[in-house]
Amino acid sequence: KDKLEAQRQILSRMQAASEELETATDAATNDIQVADAWEAYIALPPVDTRKAQPGKRPDTGEATLEVYRQQWERFAKWMKATHPESPALGDIGADIANEYIKRLDASRISANTRNKHVDTLARVLCVLSDQAKITSNPFAGRRRGQGTNTRNELTTEQLRKLIQGTTGELRLLLALGTYTGLRRGDCCTLLWDEVDLKRGRIVRVPGKTARHDGKA
Repeated sequence: KDKLEAQRQILSRMQAASEELETATDAATNDIQVADAWEAYIALPPVDTRKAQPGKRPDTGEATLEVYRQQWERFAKWMKATHPESPALGDIGADIANEYIKRLDASRISANTRNKHVDTLARVLCVLSDQAKITSNPFAGRRRGQGTNTRNELTTEQLRKLIQGTTGELRLLLALGTYTGLRRGDCCTLLWDEVDLKRGRIVRVPGKTARHDGKA
């Protein structure tokens, strides 16, 4: 009887310790800090999918990831300044999301840039939702129409003045972008093997689409 009672006590303590461990694990998992969220996002292995899913980070090019990082850190800096009492991802509710989106809407960025910024925040929260115990993503579905804030194209004369007002590598960079339509990243990484001076041709696989179709 004594041995049986001792074993029962051990079993009872084991069950109590197991419950404490589960509670502590949930608390620790739910405590991903906004400031640390980007590192948690990057730590996940990339998955061959274009849509973010809980625990699955879409495979993204380095240049695009850098843009995402800057957007998230801008939000994290704002959170630290305006809501220091809400440092965890689970603290980001609809009220905070609405406040930040209103701030974006009041800035002079285009609707497209604004939407991409909101998409990044929604993407990070979606991927980390299981770890952070997030049941509702406050930034999901918050895009807006892009016809309210547009930019006029530069005229030929404006482009001419822009290029003529520069020298050296900057002038070369602007000329490449103007006359080829290549994005900045492609202009900066253009290789001599892609330039045929004799035939007057440049053949380039754009970095943005290289992983998807590989078309020049």
